[in-house]
Amino acid sequence: MANALPELCGEIDHATAEAFRSGLYQVIDGADAPIVPIDLAAVTFIDSAGYHALVAADQYAIRNDHIMVIANLSKQCAKLVRLCDRANQLYLEDGIPTPTAALAHASRFTSER
Repeated sequence: MANALPELCGEIDHATAEAFRSGLYQVIDGADAPIVPIDLAAVTFIDSAGYHALVAADQYAIRNDHIMVIANLSKQCAKLVRLCDRANQLYLEDGIPTPTAALAHASRFTSER
């Protein structure tokens, strides 16, 4: 059974980003499936430190043969992530991730990492 990320709610910022990244790594390490959905529906704020934690976890996931899918970001959080993520490195999904779309997205970056 895959590990579940502790309840994520509130803010992911400079003060909480390191613990967030560490938690993501643990979830990735415990994942049974290649696609690892990360539900951020209850996150109300994310800053650049939180964004960089997501990028680090995404890179970690791919190095470990997983695809991290970020699901259910609020409009405010999605706006910041999309603004920072100019290369479209992170896979954002509005609902339940589809394996085909996630694999297609990840294949764009596996040769670069």
